[in-house]
Amino acid sequence: DYQSNQVRGSLEQPVILDFMNDIDISVYPNPFERELNFAIRTEVGSNIEILLYNMGGQLLYRHREQSHTEICTHKWTCSEDTARAVYMAVVIVDGHKQVYKVRRK
Repeated sequence: DYQSNQVRGSLEQPVILDFMNDIDISVYPNPFERELNFAIRTEVGSNIEILLYNMGGQLLYRHREQSHTEICTHKWTCSEDTARAVYMAVVIVDGHKQVYKVRRK
């Protein structure tokens, strides 16, 4: 836990920060025209949630599923009236969140 002005570890016993996980996510193409693809490599049985927000924070799309294979794919097709703008794609796999900035051209 974080405490201000606190030193953790030492030169002999350093604290190792591990930000890596076993999740491999591709969001493509970027920029996209009408379709945005998600390819997620994870363990079978993982809980996956895909959220798309506009830059005002409004939720535009939500998809939930449980992976049945090691590579889970999903395609989102936007409507004709979806603005040509920047969006935030949030991919959550078993509680681990990754955010991607995507743009509709």
